[in-house]
Amino acid sequence: MTGRGRRTEALRELIRIGRFRFLIAGFLLYLMGVLAAIYGGNVFDLNRFLLGYLAVATGHLSVSYSKEYFD
Repeated sequence: MTGRGRRTEALRELIRIGRFRFLIAGFLLYLMGVLAAIYGGNVFDLNRFLLGYLAVATGHLSVSYSKEYFD
């Protein structure tokens, strides 16, 4: 296998073990919380929304990768 083929395979494996499809569910749950906050009278701030979801997504990915590492 060539160097490029190995890198492509490694990238595919990295994406697979990251369980990126579950990020969609995490995004929807996060969005529900944001919508509840807006309904409660808070003002929507795009920067806070993105920063908050970045924290949720990186936490999710760290759990997924840690699980695979220790298995």
